[in-house]
Amino acid sequence: MTHQYSQPVDVHDESGIPTLIHWRGRHYRVLEVLSTWHLRDRWWEQGSEARSACASDRFYYRLLCSGDFICDVYYDTVASQWVLDRVHD
Repeated sequence: MTHQYSQPVDVHDESGIPTLIHWRGRHYRVLEVLSTWHLRDRWWEQGSEARSACASDRFYYRLLCSGDFICDVYYDTVASQWVLDRVHD
């Protein structure tokens, strides 16, 4: 089961790969990257059209972190921010 949060989150990364997540006052060290995927919609648009409110270009990571914390985070290149998408039970 998962819970969706879709909240901005503080992530430390090395070359774009998450290494540490700070969420709700706790730090979670990334132990393993379980999966990655890339979501890019409106890819056919160029320039300022691609930066419209409905455009997205996201790099997703499913992570196993300290404390048996498994989550999906993504880096949104349009908004230039990390987002905690889901937490797995």
